[in-house]
Amino acid sequence: SLVGTVVAGMYRIDAELGAGGAGTTYRATHNVIERPIALKVFRRFLAEDASTAARFEAEAHSAIQLKGRHSVQVYDSGVTRDGRLFLARDLVDAPSLAEVVAASGPLAPARALHVAVDVARALEYAHARGLLHRGLSPHNIFLVEVDGEEVAKVSDFGQAAMFTKDDGASLRP
Repeated sequence: SLVGTVVAGMYRIDAELGAGGAGTTYRATHNVIERPIALKVFRRFLAEDASTAARFEAEAHSAIQLKGRHSVQVYDSGVTRDGRLFLARDLVDAPSLAEVVAASGPLAPARALHVAVDVARALEYAHARGLLHRGLSPHNIFLVEVDGEEVAKVSDFGQAAMFTKDDGASLRP
């Protein structure tokens, strides 16, 4: 576990939030601005292949450009001292769609439609910027309250694929 360490000289890892197939997400504090963030640290093997690491950097840079209302903001990316790739993003203090459904069952039709429209807006915003989300699931859709309204926000665009705007269908290797 990386709890108690500092990544890239500025992200103090405070606690583990969860782990998945690609890596582990931590609650961290940005040391300069003392702001809580989420830091996703990917499994080491992803950085071992030079082309995968280069693609990650390019895709992370593109994800940083996504500043839409329905996207979880990515701020930074890099490599840890021990050679693992990481992404720094907003810390979302809200349940995922998966957690809401597990706790309460299926969403009411009107709420499900509202969530689906928000997710479609996030994807449309990303697609207009050449990004295709490769792992959309209820685990990376968060239901956040913004000014008294529920807003669905999509995360993990850092694992997105870039596509050419010429044909919109051919993914870059």
